[in-house]
Amino acid sequence: MVDIKFIAKMAGVSTATVSRVLNKSKPVSAELEKRVLDAVVKYKYYPNIFARVLVNKRSFMICILIEEAINQFQSLILPLVSRYLLEKGYQAIINIVSADTEEKIRTFEALEAKQIDGVIAFFYIDERTIKRIKSKTQIPFIQSEPLVHSVSYYEMNRKAAYQATQYLIDLGHRKIAGFFAESYENSFLSARYEGYIQALHKADIEINEKLCIKKNISMANSIEMVNELLDQSELPTALFCVSDELAIGAMFQLAQKGLKVPKDISIIGYDGIPMGKQIDPKLTTIEQPFAFWIKLMIKELLGTIEGDETVNISQTDIVKYSPRLFIGGTCDKPREV
Repeated sequence: MVDIKFIAKMAGVSTATVSRVLNKSKPVSAELEKRVLDAVVKYKYYPNIFARVLVNKRSFMICILIEEAINQFQSLILPLVSRYLLEKGYQAIINIVSADTEEKIRTFEALEAKQIDGVIAFFYIDERTIKRIKSKTQIPFIQSEPLVHSVSYYEMNRKAAYQATQYLIDLGHRKIAGFFAESYENSFLSARYEGYIQALHKADIEINEKLCIKKNISMANSIEMVNELLDQSELPTALFCVSDELAIGAMFQLAQKGLKVPKDISIIGYDGIPMGKQIDPKLTTIEQPFAFWIKLMIKELLGTIEGDETVNISQTDIVKYSPRLFIGGTCDKPREV
């Protein structure tokens, strides 16, 4: 058993000396300190985080950056991120930042100053901002896209949104509205919009910009988006929402207006949050196998921190763990079909 007595014996010192070195309670000679730390490293004796920091000159802490507010999907994956980091010997901390680019850059600088080992950003960072962050800090980080550098997360989202819209088209819908996010170009959210547009184009359905409503993603905003949709001269028969939060919020608001789903309007979401299966009818949506991708994302970040190789993934696994359609009860053929 590797304990403080064992380390003291291997280093040829007393247990009190080991304690002083690890806790820095009292000074010891450089020679004694080296003997103790060499034994600690050799026999992997890490009684607490402070000892690990002392031996490895690292904090073993990863910061999860979230922009302004935690949404339902993030609240679902945060425990998985924290648990997996803990399994790898790291502690997760959470930091909320605004959408302001300058604040984000200052946050990266502050985290590096505090010796945080790495950052997981739960939002899109454009190329220009990435270059600025890297010019000011050396802290390793990974963002929500690409989750893994060998995979196009943009393309995965585009294909899934295309599949969702095509499902509505196959049911016979021609008047398909969309609730989308105000987002950067080339982000995974803009990819979902592109997939929607491409499906309509392929089906020779004219794009009605008035039916494409964009706001920040939140269940609260869905109320305003539904009201804007109902102000149109003609109600669409189907609605594609860029997130489940928007879809569920839209269902509640439509019910307040006396409209039934899917009798009066079909709705499809994106994410696969548990709440979607707890409502009646269950939400038809695009489910994301997020647990698989989060493990790879963290593995890649820790590989960068620890000097390991970049994560590789087979094409078979990319297909196997791509987002896919879950058919609930919120979609049906349009009434006139």
